Formats: sequence, C-alpha cells, structure tokens
Amino acid sequence: MKKIIHLTDLHIGIDECDQVMKNIVANIKEKTTPASDYIIVITGDLVDKVDDSLSTYMQAKEYIDELKQSGFNNILIVPGNHDYGTGNHQEKEYVGLFNKTFLGNEFIKYPILDRIDEIAFIGLNSMEGEMTRVISQSDEVISVEEKDSRFAAGSLGKKQLNELEKMLTSNPKVTTAQKVVVYLHHRPFYYLIPPTGHHLQDRTQLKKILKGKIDLLLFGHTHREKTFHGRRKIPRIYDGGASTGKDGKRPPHMVIDLSTDPKNDIDGNFYE
Repeated sequence: MKKIIHLTDLHIGIDECDQVMKNIVANIKEKTTPASDYIIVITGDLVDKVDDSLSTYMQAKEYIDELKQSGFNNILIVPGNHDYGTGNHQEKEYVGLFNKTFLGNEFIKYPILDRIDEIAFIGLNSMEGEMTRVISQSDEVISVEEKDSRFAAGSLGKKQLNELEKMLTSNPKVTTAQKVVVYLHHRPFYYLIPPTGHHLQDRTQLKKILKGKIDLLLFGHTHREKTFHGRRKIPRIYDGGASTGKDGKRPPHMVIDLSTDPKNDIDGNFYE
C-alpha cells in the first residue's frame, strides 16, 4: 500500500517559506524512494496571497511540477482561504484559475474523488460555502459573487456535504476501497476552547457524515499541528500545522502508512 505524505499551508510568496519549500522538495526527492510508492496530499494555502500576475501560483506550481518530474505523479490538492485572495477575502476570478493551475480543470466540482490502488481519496473545498453561488436548473454555476470569509472561517455548503455523503455510502470507488481518506483545509475540531475564527462553520454536519466511515482525515489552516486520533471513530486525524514553518514553527511532515498502526507513522522531517 502506498504511503501518504501530508503537506499543508505552504504560503508560497513569503521568502522564508519559499526557501523552506525548496528544501522540502529536495528532501522528498532524496528521502522517499521510489517515488511511485508515495502519494502527496496538500491541504490548502499553497500561496500566501494571489494577485492578477498569478506569480505565486506559478511559483507554487514549479515546486509541484518538479516533484512530478521526479516521479511523484500522485499529488492531490485542495484550496485554502489564501489561495483565492488574501486570506480574509476571496475573489471570484481566482476560483477557476486555481482549479485550472493546480487541478487541470477550471470547472472541477467538489468533492474530488481519486481511487489510487486500494485507497479512495476524497478532497473537499472548505471555501465553497464561503462563495455565494447562483445555480441554474441544469446545476451549472452561472454566477459567483465575492464574499468575505469572516475571521478566515470556512464552509463546505449543503450541496458538497450531500455529495460527500453519497460518495461514502454508494460510490463503488469508495465502498470497495480498503482505506478511505478525506482531506480539506479548515479544521473540523476545536482545540482547548471554541475559536473566535478560523473554524469550519458546518463542522458538525461534516463530522456526522464522516463518523466511522473513513480511515484518515487530513487538514491544516491554523498552523497548530495536532492529532485527534479516534475522534468520531476515525483512526487517524492529522492537523499538519504549516509545513514550511510559517510563524517560526517546524511541525512534522507526516509520512502515513495506512497498512499499519498509527504509532508507526513517522515525521519525514523534510526541512533539511
């Protein structure tokens, strides 16, 4: 079974994060071989901010392309709040541009389902509910209005949650998989006290849908690395922190082997 490398909150565009990302790419290429044995999952905030030049998108894509050229063909990505603008404010033109740049399809719909060998991966867009969408009868997006994301909060929205529930219960790619992984940007769990911001607004609905149905949940956003193993009958739950060390922290770069006990997961430590 392939191993999973979890990265999150890269914040490309900040000089210090860019330098760390160069080291991460180099060390992944050196330490995790053969590349075909690994799947890389990036849970949002690839860039710190984006503008019309798309320079940060292009910079982040260079790192991803370098990994792909080295044989890491399975790289799964979902957006974070910084990927659509500046963090607290999202702009509609970047939704399609992000999807086109990093996922190869401007009009991709979430949840994204990938079946890689025995593992089903479901990617969620925790910014989707933060964008006001006007839907036509043909179920196509005909208008997307800009909307402030209050205190960098996130939301999946009813439509995405309904599709997720259907996938988990009736899609053969999921129901026949040995392991099921769900990944998103915003955290579905509190830490010590309820947050004033940064949370997933429909986290209660998400946790109800996921309870006992998946093997691994990955997210980031708050730069506070933590595990929640066993919550909601999910064996492994990782908050990856900020993988490029933003805010001066150096969270672990988890390398996850779903074929064995969680205690055997390791910190790849791709910093140096």
